[in-house]
Order: sequence, then C-alpha cells, then structure tokens
Amino acid sequence: MYTLKIFKERFHFCSAHFCILSNRNKENLHGHNYYIDVEFSGKKIENGFLYPVADLKEIIQSTCDNLDEKILIQGNSPYLTNQQDNEYITIYFNGKMLYKFPRDEVIILPIKNTTMECLAEYLLTNIKSNISRTINTNFSKISLGIAETQGQKLIIEHQLS
Repeated sequence: MYTLKIFKERFHFCSAHFCILSNRNKENLHGHNYYIDVEFSGKKIENGFLYPVADLKEIIQSTCDNLDEKILIQGNSPYLTNQQDNEYITIYFNGKMLYKFPRDEVIILPIKNTTMECLAEYLLTNIKSNISRTINTNFSKISLGIAETQGQKLIIEHQLS
C-alpha cells in the first residue's frame, strides 16, 4: 500500500461565508484563507506509480480556483432562501433579507452549512468526481484536510474499497 500526500502553498482559496448556528442565530459574514491537502492511498499500477501527480494536482487546483474570491452560501440550509436576477442574489434568513450580493461573486453550494465539515465533504466529493471521470486508479482511500486558520484543520477520509 502506498500513500501519496499532495500539499502545495497554491492549494488554497480565499472565501467569505457565515455559518448557521441555529434556527435563530448565525455568524456574521467573514472570510478565511482556506488551505487544503489531499492524500491518496492504494496500490501501484502497471506503470510503476500510484498515479501521475501532475493530473491530481490539476484537479485539486481547479477545485480551489472555483471557490477562490467567492462568497460561499449553503444552498441546502432549511433556514436560508435566495432570490436571483440577472445581477444580484438576495439571501434571506428565516424569511428576512440578510444580504444582497453581485451574482458573479457568489457560489451556492449543495451543502447544509458552510462549516469546515460540510466544506470538506463538498471538496472531497468534487475531487473524487473529477478523478473518476478522468483517471483510472487503484485508490483504496482518499483523505482531505482543510484548514481555515493556522493550527485548526479538519480531516475527512473516504474508503473506496
């Protein structure tokens, strides 16, 4: 079994978000410089390596780039709704207007909250999906770490076999 850990200074994204704390309480809008790293475990394939690192780095970088300099909104929260027009997205918390943002600065994610846990699940799912579409691998496990501040990192693992 081999484990390849890919971590680069460039695997980061700067985003704003707020977490829903309860049906009546939420954090204020704030931002983080998120850093991610990914570990791939598996057996060597015929050509002598786990997988070409350059291809994996491209997938990780693309995932980060899609979230960079965006406002992240939890699209599956039961407490948030939104209205969109050609220029703006208006966010409502329990039916009351909360924020109005330029549409091109917002990503509505298919997650319940913008916690590190939910973001990690989203990122890992996205990376796995991109790998499975483009890469034939022998991975048995993928782990993703996400840090929103120095000294605070969450790790999620997914067994593939």
